[in-house]
Amino acid sequence: ATAAAREAENGAEFLQNVKDILNCEVEVLTGKQEAHRSALAVISGFHNADGIMGDMGGGSLEFVDVKGNHIGSGITLPLGGLRLQSDAEDSHSKAKKLAEKRLGEASLLSQGEGRTFYAVGGTWRAIGRLYMHHTNYPLRVMHDFRVAADDMIKFCGDIVKTETTDLSGISHVSRARRPLLPYGAILLAETLRLSGASQVAFSAIG
Repeated sequence: ATAAAREAENGAEFLQNVKDILNCEVEVLTGKQEAHRSALAVISGFHNADGIMGDMGGGSLEFVDVKGNHIGSGITLPLGGLRLQSDAEDSHSKAKKLAEKRLGEASLLSQGEGRTFYAVGGTWRAIGRLYMHHTNYPLRVMHDFRVAADDMIKFCGDIVKTETTDLSGISHVSRARRPLLPYGAILLAETLRLSGASQVAFSAIG
């Protein structure tokens, strides 16, 4: 279990129900453990990974410095897609301010200057799929699909400004995921700006 079960008001009750139904223990990961496991996936799934990994879930956002087979320092932030949507009260402008403030405190991002940002998580993968459709990319292989940071920042801005139903390729994104796209776009664009990454590589694993 990850951030949602860890921090929800009824998290303990939920976990007890899971134990009763499945008749097994539930391991609740700390933020650092979440980050470490995501980083293991990235260094296993990318040849000579070199940059900052970001794993955006519903309740938290983890960043870890990765290089080759080495996992460096990592942090976890209260910036998952669902949490940002809730904290911002469904306001994109409030979400942008919250993202700027919370990400601005993540000094680890400065280590990403000129390197690759590895995007992990379903909402960020959905944004990658939309970009593939937008650019008529000839393949549908998501893993290690790479986009220049400046191009992705602009595309994320377009997602925030456009009604979700009007986005080209939206049929390729599940209906449950669609409301989170603007919040994932806000977080991805601000992360790329602050880190100074040269490109974003989307991960199909995490």
